[in-house]
Amino acid sequence: KGDNPYRHDWDCPYYAASMAGALADLVKANPAFLLNGQVAEIHLAMKSLMPDYYHTKLELKTRAEIQHVNRLKRWQSGSIMINSLADEVNAQKRMSA
Repeated sequence: KGDNPYRHDWDCPYYAASMAGALADLVKANPAFLLNGQVAEIHLAMKSLMPDYYHTKLELKTRAEIQHVNRLKRWQSGSIMINSLADEVNAQKRMSA
């Protein structure tokens, strides 16, 4: 649709996590920038720290590219959860043996 990610994906946990991570990185690198910088400057700086959603020239990736990244992230989170559950089951089996 050509809309920005915040119009359709802002509530996506992966986009929200990416934004939070970018903001945290900015805080660690230069807290004064967040206190004294303009919102537009902060937003541009955040974009540069969000390669899953923005190209190196800070252009928004296409919706298809963003959806692909989000699918990969969903797959990875599911894989991590399944492995974690398997480890927990195996640990319980060892304890009861």
